[in-house]
Amino acid sequence: MRKSHKNANRIWEDEEINYLIENIGKKDIENAKKLERTLNSVRSKRRNLGYNKKYNPKYQINLDFFKKWGEDMAYLLGFIFGDGSIRIRNKGSELTMKSIDQDLLQSINKVMDSNYKIRKTKENRKLYRLTILRQEIVNDLLKLGVVPNKSLVMKFPIIPDKYLFHFIRGYFDADGHIRIVGNCVDIIFTSGSKSFLDSLSRRLKIFDIKSRVHTQDKYNWSYLNILNESREDFYNNLYKDAGIHLKRKYELFLTFFRNHHIPTIKCIDCSKRIVKTGNNQKRCNICKKENIRHLNRLSYQKKKSRN
Repeated sequence: MRKSHKNANRIWEDEEINYLIENIGKKDIENAKKLERTLNSVRSKRRNLGYNKKYNPKYQINLDFFKKWGEDMAYLLGFIFGDGSIRIRNKGSELTMKSIDQDLLQSINKVMDSNYKIRKTKENRKLYRLTILRQEIVNDLLKLGVVPNKSLVMKFPIIPDKYLFHFIRGYFDADGHIRIVGNCVDIIFTSGSKSFLDSLSRRLKIFDIKSRVHTQDKYNWSYLNILNESREDFYNNLYKDAGIHLKRKYELFLTFFRNHHIPTIKCIDCSKRIVKTGNNQKRCNICKKENIRHLNRLSYQKKKSRN
């Protein structure tokens, strides 16, 4: 370790930070002596790294998990936008995720290389909670757009197209719903933030997936539903190259599309595949309207030439 005068304002080097992390279980005064720094300097750095006084070294986690985009990272970010929350506190910030599916929280722990405890909540014994006490994790989430008390004010984050549907799958597993009613399937997202759902609808439209956002002013929440003509495309994109996912919702999709496969045809004008709704259908709605206008123009010109 480099020797120098004790100075609380001296810039911390990577070597010193790594030493502090590796020896975080030791007393601050011991690390201060080894690093030749003031006690206040070591204590302040420890807290900035997310290790509060109650830190228990037996709980480990990948602190770099939210620093780089990946399929699992995008999924978990989406899940946190739905069923996650962060708290900013002087004595240590925390990330909490809740779910009735304990297996899903166990999968989340696994992909984050975490051994934090999963516990039942006090308010509902059927609901499980995973709380992670790490300032660095919370700081990274803040940079990605997660905010405290986010339900009514959250905005859709900036996500690379490559990872968009992994994010959407995470949010759907948290605040999405699928319900099979007869020969139809309802696919719905809910949120207290209409702005979030409006942005989600616009992003889906880029992939030719049509949706509509509705507002329930009485209950101060909104919902987005996937339109019938786009539900199969949505399903295919949602689970393409899927890693972590909620099995019970995925199995409902499989059940529906196995038993109620939607036939499609190719539009003779634009070649786009569309849901077949009639035996004589040849065109998509846009091309059908354009063809009708074209025929009307021909009919008008023909009548005009006779006069």
